[in-house]
Amino acid sequence: MSDLSKPRNVHGFTLVELLVVITIIGILIALLLPAVQAVREAARKMQCGNNLKQLALAACHHETSLGYYPAGGWGSNLPKNYDLIGNPDYGVDWHQPSGWLYNLLPFIEAQGLHDIELGKNGQDRIDAADQLVATTVGFVNCSTRRASAPLTNANTGERQAQTDYAGNGGELFWGFVASGGGSNNSSMTGPVDYAAGTVDPGRAGWFDAMGRSNGVFYGTSQTTVADVIDGTSNTYLLGEKYLNSNSYTTNTDAGDDQNMFTGYQDDIIRWTGPGNDPAYAPRQDEPADGILVFGSAHSGGFNVAMCDGSVHTISYGIDLETHRRLGNRHDNQPIDASKF
Repeated sequence: MSDLSKPRNVHGFTLVELLVVITIIGILIALLLPAVQAVREAARKMQCGNNLKQLALAACHHETSLGYYPAGGWGSNLPKNYDLIGNPDYGVDWHQPSGWLYNLLPFIEAQGLHDIELGKNGQDRIDAADQLVATTVGFVNCSTRRASAPLTNANTGERQAQTDYAGNGGELFWGFVASGGGSNNSSMTGPVDYAAGTVDPGRAGWFDAMGRSNGVFYGTSQTTVADVIDGTSNTYLLGEKYLNSNSYTTNTDAGDDQNMFTGYQDDIIRWTGPGNDPAYAPRQDEPADGILVFGSAHSGGFNVAMCDGSVHTISYGIDLETHRRLGNRHDNQPIDASKF
């Protein structure tokens, strides 16, 4: 009888063996997934740092070209005021109501967007302003948090471009006396329209107390390198801002409810004090609204750019006094880098 006529034993997987293999594969995927996610988050955090690097270098170029870092803009509690939205007809110094990000547009290859309202009046200007505030630009958002795209404000229905980065306001000063001698509890308050901010009492009346800020950006600021007495490598310029983790795409956080071309207020400015108040410690995003501090969606710390353009990751557990000093441009206090 030939070998071909002999019956052969054919072995297959038993159900138990198949279940064991599937279990092993599941375990391997479960072990690998966190590692993949960690690598992706590390890449997003690095990209976020690169975004800040580009913005900081643009701000340094602005200082070199014009003699001061981007102007801080005007404060306003008004949700939308076309007089106080960036307009190239108002120049680049303290007369410009819009803040640091609008003033950086010509230095990040967005001159056309900066000039969109140039020479326009009436409805044409309103239409151009609407287009401005609904247009985003590259490297103004952290991909860990949200895409770089305009959002629809859940309260107003308006399309608005947002940023995840904020200028350094130093220690927040409360309770200044505004025009007419009336007490006000917010250093972010300013004139109701352009005319009110440029006539008597003008800058001196509306913005004098804002000018007591020890950060780089404040109402009508035109901070120079020479003003950064503590050294450009020892002073915050820009950093990631804290945001309610439930409000990334809704514009409902009080520090994220206006567009990124607003003036001096908490949408684009954050603070490191007063004093060593724990309320001003940087923090990771969580479901809590209206917190005026630096922070991010990253675990462990947030990215910050110094006035020399260098970028660092600052721990959420940074020593509060060190954090305060890094926000103050001219307190003549030493900085211990080991406490970052």
